[in-house]
Amino acid sequence: MTIKLAIPDSGSQVDELINDKKRVMNIANMLSDDNISDQRDDYTFGVVFSHFDQKQGPFPIITIPPMLENHFQFLVNLSDRAFSTTGFVEEISNENITTFDFSFEKINMKCITFAFAITVPEARGGKEDMTLTILLNQEYGEIINNFSSEILPSVRWIREIAENKSPRENVVSQMEGLRNLATRIIIAYKEVHNLE
Repeated sequence: MTIKLAIPDSGSQVDELINDKKRVMNIANMLSDDNISDQRDDYTFGVVFSHFDQKQGPFPIITIPPMLENHFQFLVNLSDRAFSTTGFVEEISNENITTFDFSFEKINMKCITFAFAITVPEARGGKEDMTLTILLNQEYGEIINNFSSEILPSVRWIREIAENKSPRENVVSQMEGLRNLATRIIIAYKEVHNLE
C-alpha cells in the first residue's frame, strides 16, 4: 500500500486538510496505551538522539529502544546522514526538519529528522548541534512528515530538557513519548481514512 498525501490547491482543500488533522489528533489522543504498545513496532522502529562532536563527527547518544545500541555502526551512519541532510542550525531558537529514506538489513525506513542547537557555553561557538530522528516504517513516513507541526512541541521539550542538563532518564522518557505520539498519529490516520 502506498499512501499519497494531497497537496491542497484551494481554500476549501486547506480547510479540509486542517479538519482532517484535527480528526486524526482527536483519535490519536483517545487511543489507549495498550493499543499503542501492541502496534508501535509495526510503525515506529525507534528514535535516535545524536550530537555533532567536533572531533568525532556525528555521534548517537541516546536510542529508543535500547536494543538499537547493539547496531552501533548503523547508528553512526544514520547520525551522519541526519546531519548531512538537515545541516547545522545557525540560530539557537530554530529547527531544521528533513526526511530521508534509510535501510538497515532488509528494513526500509523513512526517517524524519529535527535538527537544532542547544546552548553549551564551554562548546566551540557556544552551542552543540543535535538531531532527533524518528525511524518509521517507510510506508507511513509521509503521514508523520505531514504532522511534523504536531510533533514539534515534543521535540522542543526534549531540546529544552537536554539543554537544562536534566537526567538522562528524563530525556529517554520524553523520547519514548515521542515514539508513542508518532505511533498514535499513524494508527489514528489509518482509522480516519479506513486504511488497512
